[in-house]
Amino acid sequence: PSGEISHLIPLYSDGDVIPFSNGVYSIRYNKLLPKTSFVRIENDLAVRFNPEAIDNPVIRQRYLDMMCGDEELFEDLFEQIGYILYARQHNNPHFTMLVGESGSNGKSIVLNVLTKIIQSPNIASLSMYEMSNEFQLATACGKYLCMSHDTTNGLRDKSTATADAKEFIKKATAREPFTFNAKYREPFLGYGPSKFIFASNSQI
Repeated sequence: PSGEISHLIPLYSDGDVIPFSNGVYSIRYNKLLPKTSFVRIENDLAVRFNPEAIDNPVIRQRYLDMMCGDEELFEDLFEQIGYILYARQHNNPHFTMLVGESGSNGKSIVLNVLTKIIQSPNIASLSMYEMSNEFQLATACGKYLCMSHDTTNGLRDKSTATADAKEFIKKATAREPFTFNAKYREPFLGYGPSKFIFASNSQI
């Protein structure tokens, strides 16, 4: 009803909100708001808001074992994931690097979980090296998150890609417009993702 929605609409813009599949969660008011055509919020998450899920000891232990095996690190990891999901009304830039030797240390599991939550159409899959290619870089325009399962590409990562990646990441996380150069079209201004998460087998 119009009277009810007019009362609720200010809650969508007062503080930060997260668009779940079953409603829009207001962090400030700890309230799940109904989805409505009156308010446009981009990059819907693919999961339902369910605050009881985190209290399920079986699920918690399963993911703890798969992702890191350490309770303190697990808490820190989910704080990082929270910041990745957080902040649409107010920009909250975020950069996370997962580093570990290749094989069975949880990096891919973390990224796969995030992909299922955020959904592939909202994610740019660019390594730091791929950011050196202006045509590939254009695929990040309008995305919510940039995620790379393996951002290492040998020594050239450290010598040629870093400077190009740094300029793009700096502007994207500051929500400054960036000039994209996509194939078969004129250069155009747009915004890159303000959140980045990379997995690497070695320090970059």
